[in-house]
Amino acid sequence: MNEQTYLQTTAGSIIENVLNPRKDMGDIDSLTESIVNHGLIQPLIVRSSKNNKYELIAGERRLTAIKQAISEKKLPKNYQIPVVVQEIDDTQTIHAMFIENLMRKDLSDYEQAKSFKEYMDKIADPKALEDLSSKTGLNIGYIRRRAKIMELPESILKAWENNKLAYGHLEQLLRLEPEQAEEMAASVMSCHWSISDLKQQIDRSTALISKALFDTKPCGKCQFSTKIQRALFGNDFKMDKITCTNPKCYYEKQEAAIKENWKNIPAVQANGTNGVVLSNKWGETIGIHGTPDAKCVACEHFVTQIMIDGTPYYEKACKGNRYCHAQIYNQFSSSTQAPLTPAEKQEARTEKLGKEFAEQFYMKFVSEKLDQVAADDPRVNRIVCFALVNAYAAESRKALGLEHYTPENEAAFQEFKNSIFTAENEAIDEFYHKMSSLLLFGNAGFDLKKRATIAEQLDTRIERDFVMDKEYLSKKTKAQLIELSNKFGIIKTHSEDELLGMKKTTIVDMMAEQDLTGMVPDEIAAIVA
Repeated sequence: MNEQTYLQTTAGSIIENVLNPRKDMGDIDSLTESIVNHGLIQPLIVRSSKNNKYELIAGERRLTAIKQAISEKKLPKNYQIPVVVQEIDDTQTIHAMFIENLMRKDLSDYEQAKSFKEYMDKIADPKALEDLSSKTGLNIGYIRRRAKIMELPESILKAWENNKLAYGHLEQLLRLEPEQAEEMAASVMSCHWSISDLKQQIDRSTALISKALFDTKPCGKCQFSTKIQRALFGNDFKMDKITCTNPKCYYEKQEAAIKENWKNIPAVQANGTNGVVLSNKWGETIGIHGTPDAKCVACEHFVTQIMIDGTPYYEKACKGNRYCHAQIYNQFSSSTQAPLTPAEKQEARTEKLGKEFAEQFYMKFVSEKLDQVAADDPRVNRIVCFALVNAYAAESRKALGLEHYTPENEAAFQEFKNSIFTAENEAIDEFYHKMSSLLLFGNAGFDLKKRATIAEQLDTRIERDFVMDKEYLSKKTKAQLIELSNKFGIIKTHSEDELLGMKKTTIVDMMAEQDLTGMVPDEIAAIVA
């Protein structure tokens, strides 16, 4: 235990410590009045210095308040200040000051995180961090996470300090490179994204490690791997969706791997394409649907367009001359094309007529049979299910959890298509439900009025079932929250002025704790008006 002595001294004998992390003293007027009226209850902690002086360790606000009272002549210049003199080194001093600073009740989240970062920068000893955790009652992981947050760009930290971003936003932004993080932060503030919205946006902009075509062993130790970030932030990231948040690096490695092994890519092998294009952009190639023309198959421009995560954008595509493509697929005449021989024309005509007769058969006889099927017949769901799968392949893959292309996922999708008329009713009903949700509420073609009509058929009414949850409230400004509170009488314990002085997140939490059933904002009610 460090040696310590109790004595009294004057304010002039106590010098400030340059190691002190605290820069803002805040409002000390009330503290000054308390010391003037009741005296200093808790002594300052100091250590010996040169010239019979004492260097302050803990109690900077109290000392500042005493000096203010002396300057205002509320206390005499020789006011006796009780102090505890401890003989400790610089490391121990820093530790003591940080402990005192972190125990403040008025410490904001930003100030706390800043203190953690400064502490870890000055004291690298793991045992000191354990001691800090023990003294403050805060988990070591909690301390490290918040210290890590302070590595974000200054503009983001400033927005957090001013309550324009939540801590949860910052945890997600830490997954990105600084420039990307700033761009995303700007979108969060301009579009009022929730933490969940931001996470989804970042997830979409990253690449799945499992889809990498290069050796991913080094990725296991990379800071841009969400596996590492999950160790930092807890179980927010699922093991089957470990991603890379550095697309530049990922792209370069993916491109190199594709150049070396493009012939082994399943989509290339399945379609016999003659090259690949690595791009996430529409318009890089021209998609070829159905059976490609023989001339295309033999052409060097017949390729597969692969997205950065390894998923085919177009399994069959043309990266060559668009006019050439148009001539072939729109049957334009071309001097560069050799005319079809009579035998080729006859073959093509026969193939076409065969398809036409088959189409006519099904149009006639299937429609007649459908007229005989009762609406509640289980086959109806299966027929509709089959139609949906063929009309909305991408949505179907998503409903089945097979949206990312792999040979295994593609095989599973084909197996489901083949089993539609033999699968258990529960499997069909589950798929039907998910597809309905995706098509009705994930499709921009269905506006709010149309969705309200559908909801009405399902006995779901806004005026009865809508609840202002935390996600809805978080997208509102502080002024809008207060307006909602006043309209519905939600927060009755605080005046409007008091609410204005609170953090937005505090107001959201207070409102979310109340029973908000039946409180439907005008903007929501107007949908069905």
